[in-house]
Amino acid sequence: MENTKRRGAALNRANQLKHEGNLERALANYREALEFNPYSFWCHYNMGDILARQGKDKEAMISYGHALEIEPNHAWSHHCFGKTLARMGKSAEAIVSQQRAIKLQPDLCWAYYSLGSIFFQQGNLDEALAAFYQAIQLQPGVAAFHKSLAEVLSSLERNSEAAKAYFEAGEKFTKQNFLSEAVNAYRQAILLNGGLSECYKKLGEALAAQGNFETAIDAYQEGINLNEKDGELYGSLGVALAVLGRLEEAVSVYNRAAEILNSQPTDANYSRLATIYHNQGEGLEGLGKKPAAMTAYQLALEIDSNRGVTRLKLGILLAKDRQLESALDCYQKAIVSSLEEIKDCQELKILLKILARQDYGQQVILSHREMKPSQSIVGLYYKLALILAELDRLDEAVICFQEASQLLSQITPKHSPTWQFSKHPSTEEEIYENLWQALNQPNLEILDEISDSYPHEIDFDRAFTYFNKTGEYRVIKIFYLKEEDREFLAEKGLSFDLLQFIWDDRNSQLEKTYIHNFDPEKTKKLSPKRNLRGWQHSILETGCIYLVSPKSGSILSSSQSFYVNLGMSRNLDIFVAYRFLDKEESFYLFTPLWSYRGSKIWLYFPLHDLIVSYSDLIKDNLIPGCITVFKSYFVSYWDLVKSYLQNENKKKISSVSGCIPNIGHYFLDYLPEFHNLFELYKLHKIDLFLIGIYTWIKINEVYPE
Repeated sequence: MENTKRRGAALNRANQLKHEGNLERALANYREALEFNPYSFWCHYNMGDILARQGKDKEAMISYGHALEIEPNHAWSHHCFGKTLARMGKSAEAIVSQQRAIKLQPDLCWAYYSLGSIFFQQGNLDEALAAFYQAIQLQPGVAAFHKSLAEVLSSLERNSEAAKAYFEAGEKFTKQNFLSEAVNAYRQAILLNGGLSECYKKLGEALAAQGNFETAIDAYQEGINLNEKDGELYGSLGVALAVLGRLEEAVSVYNRAAEILNSQPTDANYSRLATIYHNQGEGLEGLGKKPAAMTAYQLALEIDSNRGVTRLKLGILLAKDRQLESALDCYQKAIVSSLEEIKDCQELKILLKILARQDYGQQVILSHREMKPSQSIVGLYYKLALILAELDRLDEAVICFQEASQLLSQITPKHSPTWQFSKHPSTEEEIYENLWQALNQPNLEILDEISDSYPHEIDFDRAFTYFNKTGEYRVIKIFYLKEEDREFLAEKGLSFDLLQFIWDDRNSQLEKTYIHNFDPEKTKKLSPKRNLRGWQHSILETGCIYLVSPKSGSILSSSQSFYVNLGMSRNLDIFVAYRFLDKEESFYLFTPLWSYRGSKIWLYFPLHDLIVSYSDLIKDNLIPGCITVFKSYFVSYWDLVKSYLQNENKKKISSVSGCIPNIGHYFLDYLPEFHNLFELYKLHKIDLFLIGIYTWIKINEVYPE
């Protein structure tokens, strides 16, 4: 049993290491697994695969041979064995291996391809041709099959067919984003049959995708010389000219493209024509010919009314021309027809900003209300809220937050907390868990009920040992999000857009909006001079920290914070945790006290044991350790924590310094900030200065007042 476990562990490690590309370590683990089971087919096969990748063909052949002794009917192993033999120059044996693979699996296209490559090297062109045709019939989307077919056809001097095969290869390479290979394939096609204007067009597109616009222009012009009635070629040429800033030429070319496409009325050409008019509008706009640009955009929309970006561009020009009602109409039609297409585009933000600046914020909000509730509409509200905040339209910005929150409540799955609590715990571990859960309830009265059933003195080390052993946290890095992370956040009712929103703490006007949501009078008294981050300034001015709930979208405030020190041996790991309460659930925002202090570095959601990280500066293994210390302090001093949380009196504003044994931080970070506050007449707003042992200069001696 023990050997089985060890073999399984070695095999799992090997598979993971191979997947990560760590081939040497993977090989070592496969060999370790073989010590427990010498007859493992997958160990031998994977070793062969790794050795072949490393160019160790003799050793690879031995491993594949062992694999085939165990599983003689495994077609892919015969194929790999045959490829290895071919590289070693053993063509006859390689052919036999590929033919065995095909016999075992007749639809194995790669065996046919390998067989064709061997025949081609031998000069057996007819056999190679048959093999490549068969590979393409089985899997027509593989570019390499078409390229190899083209090479054989070219050798047989069947140039027209070879050119077509190279063209097919170029298209497949382009789809796979192998642009250099695509360019080479198209050029080979042109060498064999220079009369294909379509080939010049595709060559130009591949070159443009590489950023080689000058060369792409040459290709397009060669194609036009062959076919002057190809409107699509003119359109592509216009795009390349526009990218290079040759706008006069581009507009002229677009005009010619439009003439041709209008003379060839097909559904496909009408679609292309709409794109031509849109591009023409951009060129004319770049030349400062705004009326002509508006006409071009309108022509594009007459053909295709669902072109969201085109409508937004028209709206921007109308708004700049003071035709605001028409600009608003463009915005409304764009979000109705094409919201998913335009929700993140720059033109949307530009038009929103112009409309908001011209006092059309309320009309835009009314437009959003008429839309079907969705996450994308919620996103529009937040974009508008940011713009309105920057324009100091705080009442309207608050309305946007409120409307977004109401929408979220309609479209977000409801999740009720699943805390389980025992008033009479039977074990020490149950005491720790129950206290931690109770302290994160919105209603702390349950702690009053069980006060006599729970010890008021709890050993920190024992609590830490328990939480360190049982803590299982999911850490999600918000800027490196995987699809499974998105799904998890959605499942828990957490908005990815709002989690990003929380991180953006540099917008002082946004902080004003948060404060305005609770007390409009306070925003009138805020000092315009700021030297702190927005949220720090809010604490100084109002005694609260604010953010948008990632679950409900509501603006939340908090005046509850906790100092977390991971210990003297880790003196740079000092944080402040701010507690927020959103309906039935609490969560915490952590910020560091060292040189990157002031950054929002992670959120912690106790109900899900979820950590959302905003920083690459913090090591992944540090975050769970910090949470474990935090939970252990909470439980060890639970009665003090309870009293603090239940105390509704206004909290004192405190500054923490002198906790880090680094004189540079003290003189370059802390003292300058104190001096800035002194010069702005704000130092008096700090009620308490919490001083650590590394205070190199006493604050009261520098600022006696």
